[in-house]
Amino acid sequence: MRADQKSNETQIAVNVIERVRNFNLALDDLMRLHTSDELDLDAFIQRVTAETSRQLGVSRVSVWALSDDHTEITCADLYTAIDAQHAQGIVLSANDFPAYFDAMLRDRVIDAQDAATDARTCEFKDSYLAPHGIISMLDAQIRSAAGPRGVVCAESVGEPRDWTPDEIAFVVSIAELVGFAKDRRDRKAVHEMLEDTNARLHRRNEELNRAKQEIEAVALEDALTGLPNRRHMEKVTQSLIDDAQGAKSWLSVLHIDLDHFKEINDRLGHAAGDQVLKHLANGLKTLVGGGDFAARIGGDEFVMVIQESDDAFRWQSIVEQIFDHLKTPLSFNKRECKIDVSIGVALIADKPACASQILSNADIALYRAKNMGRNRAELYCSEMRRETEAERQLHEEILRSIEDGDFVPYFQPQFDASTLKLVGVEALARWQHPTRGLLLPDSFIGAAEELGCVDQIDEQILHRSVEIISAWEQDGLEIPRLAVNVSGRRLASPGLAECVKRLTPTRCDLAFELVETIFLDQTSKHVRKNLRDLRRLGVQIEVDDFGTGHASIAGLMNIRPKRLKIDRQLIGNVEKNKNIAKLVSAIVDIATTLNVEVVAEGIETPGQIEKLSGVGCQVLQGFGLGRPMSHEAFQANFSRSLFAPVNLAA
Repeated sequence: MRADQKSNETQIAVNVIERVRNFNLALDDLMRLHTSDELDLDAFIQRVTAETSRQLGVSRVSVWALSDDHTEITCADLYTAIDAQHAQGIVLSANDFPAYFDAMLRDRVIDAQDAATDARTCEFKDSYLAPHGIISMLDAQIRSAAGPRGVVCAESVGEPRDWTPDEIAFVVSIAELVGFAKDRRDRKAVHEMLEDTNARLHRRNEELNRAKQEIEAVALEDALTGLPNRRHMEKVTQSLIDDAQGAKSWLSVLHIDLDHFKEINDRLGHAAGDQVLKHLANGLKTLVGGGDFAARIGGDEFVMVIQESDDAFRWQSIVEQIFDHLKTPLSFNKRECKIDVSIGVALIADKPACASQILSNADIALYRAKNMGRNRAELYCSEMRRETEAERQLHEEILRSIEDGDFVPYFQPQFDASTLKLVGVEALARWQHPTRGLLLPDSFIGAAEELGCVDQIDEQILHRSVEIISAWEQDGLEIPRLAVNVSGRRLASPGLAECVKRLTPTRCDLAFELVETIFLDQTSKHVRKNLRDLRRLGVQIEVDDFGTGHASIAGLMNIRPKRLKIDRQLIGNVEKNKNIAKLVSAIVDIATTLNVEVVAEGIETPGQIEKLSGVGCQVLQGFGLGRPMSHEAFQANFSRSLFAPVNLAA
């Protein structure tokens, strides 16, 4: 009896492995079809529904598109296996099925074995389930970068279905693949719209060039808005300042900039952008009083010079009126366009002032308003200029430190989950500032990204880390693996593979950790080539922050990394939150299915060590096991004589 039972369990395991293998093959085929452009979106979705039906052995599979306001789903395709037919057009409303919509928008998966009694799906009983003989439902949310976009639904007819974890994971992957296909179609449409817009702009520029001489003769007015232009402003602003100071009165200067104006042009077209500019200009015209001046000085920038009264600052009232004027969205081709502005304000008192200085002050205040979240006004103060100067100085110091080699690696150990033996290190960037001491990435990485020099810092950390590893090896300290972070820009660099070839030879494995996981799903041809070249050079690929960022199952299949890191946000709650513990376990199962190793990052407690090693994580990393250290401190802590339990035996 025991032998029969064991044989039966073995056969079940074999069946699961075979089913997962078939699922992966099907996903590979669909991914290749998705990237080949052989089919349009509708035909691709029909192929997806038919293949999903075949793989799951269910009678009905459908794909539903979610409306922008999340109140309806429309059937993009319903495949019925009994007659191999496709149908479309059914519309379901949130008003009729509120419980299902709540569940569908909230949860990634709805797995209803008995759909007629499940609280999430029972609303369909009379109108949908019973007429079609549907017993069980398995729905997976279609997502994109913008959020939920629909649902993939597998339906078992005539008999109940107890959905297995691998079947659920397969349908989730199918839903993600459909989401990628929808995003790709949208990007293509935007690209075509941009090409059309560029063509129209080219024609407009040709017309403007032909009339250039005539326009310049009367070029003190902005042709689009009817306001004075920059040239006119430069002519009159200094005289307004001089007059005000001669009369011992106050002036205020408002620098007004439309928020996200490029997005308006890209989304709705330049005609809509022009309408927005006119709408704002018309509002400014109504606010201009005697002695005031308003101008459009750039594409989406405006300036107002305001004569202040003796007893109150008029600029405050005018700013409020500008925001009130823009409260109501514009309608363009039956689409709403919300308009926000940021405003920088500078005051001119009785001290001598030049127009360029006052405009610079207003521009600095505008920059502050943008940084504070946009759609607001900020009044200039001298502290703002000091902050701007400090930011400029920070940029200069970063560039100088790159030249001087002040960015250094700190090493955090990684351990085997079952033995706690040292299996690798992660090199983390630190700035050894000449005057401020050791700085963490939070204090410089944002500025480095603005400067576009993160890839240079990455390269310095990589070269220095390999040199240190080589020196450790000469001293008898063997490190099995070195992991370094690689930015998305660095991953797309044409010279990345050549850089790796020039590294100091070591005996340890080298791993590149992708810190921008959006590349998993949207890899450029340069990134794909670099990944191929890196693998040929023996460089391993790791994925950081899995579980909370943009990474996905289909993305893992696209990149095929050696290992992935479960994000520290999940690890920190794995002991207290059962749902997170289940999610972590599911991630490990998925990784195991894809033959990907798992690193748990952010280990703080013995309980986390026990929990994560128990669910199958192979590698552990975190402050509870070892903090990032200088190379001297690391060598002292992990030499054989000082820390034998985690040091690799010779």
